[in-house]
Amino acid sequence: MSGDVGYGKSETCEWYAAQNPTVFLRAMEEWTPSWMLEEMAFELGLKPRHNARTKELVRMVAEQIQVKLEQHPEFMIIIDEAGPRRPPPAADRDAARHRRHHEGAQM
Repeated sequence: MSGDVGYGKSETCEWYAAQNPTVFLRAMEEWTPSWMLEEMAFELGLKPRHNARTKELVRMVAEQIQVKLEQHPEFMIIIDEAGPRRPPPAADRDAARHRRHHEGAQM
């Protein structure tokens, strides 16, 4: 979906994701491939190891997407690239990952 700024595209996608079997991620310009995959894994309800390799994350995410599609053929992942955002400081990001690892993720 594309359009001019301020027309509610992000909010619409967020609303849709809350109502349907959908994962919604807000992309950050500074994401690395492994960081993005780790965020996607958590949103899919997975608990990857803190130091999981990108190859392992790809496998985990792909397998979970397959499971989700078998359960809900309409399942989708929406990645919102609404604009540049600053990532949380490394300490905050690590603390959030630690919490998710120990508490589990919610979808």
